[in-house]
Amino acid sequence: RCLSDWSSDVCSSDLYGRMIKPAGFQTGKKYPAVVIVYGGPGAQYVLNHWTGLTWDQVLAHKGFVVWQLDNRGSTGRGHQFESVLYHDMGVHELNDQKEGIQYLLSQGFVDPQRIGLYGWSYGGYMTLYTITHAPGLIKAAIAGAPVVNWRNYDTIYTERYMGLPEDDEDGYRRSAPVLSAAGLEGTRLLMIHNVEDDNVHFQNSMQMAEALEKAGKQFFMLVYPQKTHHVSGPEYKQLLEAETRFFEENLK
Repeated sequence: RCLSDWSSDVCSSDLYGRMIKPAGFQTGKKYPAVVIVYGGPGAQYVLNHWTGLTWDQVLAHKGFVVWQLDNRGSTGRGHQFESVLYHDMGVHELNDQKEGIQYLLSQGFVDPQRIGLYGWSYGGYMTLYTITHAPGLIKAAIAGAPVVNWRNYDTIYTERYMGLPEDDEDGYRRSAPVLSAAGLEGTRLLMIHNVEDDNVHFQNSMQMAEALEKAGKQFFMLVYPQKTHHVSGPEYKQLLEAETRFFEENLK
């Protein structure tokens, strides 16, 4: 399909998504869904091959529809597809994810009142950006290791897409979920972060927590004392159990 802000030479391009139906799927029944998002440059998650047994399969076994879409900005589709977010992170990715959710709902078996959202790293950023800019869309969200302000992140990566902060103050402000915390409405939020994360620094979640508290918003937080961007070791099992329980308690 064609988006209005695409140039004519890429207007025939499609967005690619993947879906896992829940175990024992029954026609006519409405199911909760978990939307998994990454959304940023440098990664492509919707691929035509089997990736093996993952947490996605566990969610499907637990009765969730699992949905993932590679929005504009993700890699593998050419420069123009990826560069649409140049100086404008967040908004185009969200527009595509919203369109993906509308497609999901059009299938007729997903309950629009029971949609969850999960993302880690750039996906954590997109999770926070979504729930603070599209109130009412998501019932329960998990944001892992989220960037909350691009001023906090690695300069080589950030300035490649956003330029220098002093040259695009408005772009940095628009793209920062920490500045839109008051927009959180009707979503149960769980933030997860490693204290010694040396990629997306822990200060991101601390800043978001402060902004949410000042805005009078309720949320949950899970913290791990590991020096890594991802939870590993025996704690990983505890993390997956916590994430699964969060969606089961808030979407069923």
